[in-house]
Formats: sequence, C-alpha cells, structure tokens
Amino acid sequence: YGIMPIIDMRRSNPEARREDLLQLLLNAEADEGGAVNVHQLTVGYEGETSQSAESKSSGRTRRTLTNAEIQANAIVFLIAGFETTSTALTFTTYLLAKFQDVQDRLRREVIAVLERDGKFTYDNVFGMRYLDQVISESLRFYPPVTGFITRTCWHDYEHDGLNIPAGMSIVIPPYQLQHDPDLWSEPEKFDPERFSVENKGSIHPMAFQPFGNGPRNCVGMRFAQLE
Repeated sequence: YGIMPIIDMRRSNPEARREDLLQLLLNAEADEGGAVNVHQLTVGYEGETSQSAESKSSGRTRRTLTNAEIQANAIVFLIAGFETTSTALTFTTYLLAKFQDVQDRLRREVIAVLERDGKFTYDNVFGMRYLDQVISESLRFYPPVTGFITRTCWHDYEHDGLNIPAGMSIVIPPYQLQHDPDLWSEPEKFDPERFSVENKGSIHPMAFQPFGNGPRNCVGMRFAQLE
C-alpha cells in the first residue's frame, strides 16, 4: 500500500510528473468494460492512436485507471519483471555453459559488434541475430513463466467438440506447448537454429508463448529481452 500516497500526490500535483511506469499508468485510458490501450504504456507515447480515435468515433466511454487498478498493475510489474528475468538469465547461462559450441559462436558475434561500434546500444543489441536465437531457444526450453498466462472466455464457445462456457478461466501452459513433439521437431534438443531467419517462419504462432500472445501479451517483453 506504500504506492497509494505517491499516486495521490501525482494526481494532485502535475509538477510531480515523471517519465516512469507509474506515470504511464496514471496517463493511460481504458474503455468502459474494455482493456487499457497498451500503446499508452510506452515512454514517449503522445497523441491519439487509431485505437483511441476509433473509441471516440464509436461513442465508447473512456476513463482513467482507478487507484486500485494502478496498484494492481504496479504489483504485477514488480512480480513479473524481477524473478522472471533473473530466472531466464540463469537458465540461459546454464545452457551456454553446457553447449560450448553455442557459447563460442555467440561470443564471436558479441565481440564483433563491440569492435565495430565501440559500445552496446539498443539497436545493435537487437540486431544480434544469433543472440536473439539463443535467448528465444532458452525461453522455449526453460520458460520462466509456466502458469501465469490466463484468459477468461467471454461467451460460450465450441472448438472441435470441446465446449467452453462463458466465464471459464483458461490457463495456457507454455512449457507443455513448447515441448510438444507435434509442434516441435526434437523438442528436448537445445537448438537455437529453430529461430534462424530461415526456420522461424515454420513455427506455429501459438506454439511459442514465453510472453503470452495477443493484445494482452507481456507489456514488458521488449524490456525483458533487452535485459
């Protein structure tokens, strides 16, 4: 509850604005009965997105998040953004130690970028293709989040004879999906080449979900990948 006085202070004092997650949550808007516009949870967001414009033209009521919603989201960011990243880094380090050939190739790529640019930047880090392959395969092999991805069915739905009633909560199991032999060739083999430019197009879009999927996927995905 220590965040509540800060929320009240920010709301009542415009001069206390900061470029941080809390301010983004304070600025964000949501449709009544709908979801927050995730584009607004990005530092530097300005103006009206097409989603916001559509909401206004359709007459839907928009509102700011309540203090309780902001507090809940801040707690989620703390829980989901700390242990998950450290766990993913631990597993990646373990796999690099276990597979020396992968470590050597990745090391050569990192050194080449550092020698070329003199320092690491957002752009050149995300430009390291093999680094992205290694991290993606590590997240597939050992997903740090295994039971946190849930969705609620809004209306009765049937799929291949399976009836899902409205209101039912559905849990997506990333580990099982990412080790399913029907979706992955040799799923118990650590192979970063699965995510090469040539191969990643053949991956089923719902088979790889370390950050969830859809409009409510992990809002901190890019930040976590950068870490």
